[in-house]
Amino acid sequence: PPYMTPIEPQVGKFYNSPVALGAGAGAVLACTFAALGCKLTTWTYRWMAAWSKWD
Repeated sequence: PPYMTPIEPQVGKFYNSPVALGAGAGAVLACTFAALGCKLTTWTYRWMAAWSKWD
């Protein structure tokens, strides 16, 4: 019966499915790019502010 099946194969199926992997990788990439983007914008603003003194 279905309720007798162990959870592990279902979890393995979920992690092995390309859709789940793509969603997980996409979420990780999105978080990474968001963090990098925030750092980049603050760094760029600082850089531009420092260079604006030379204008």
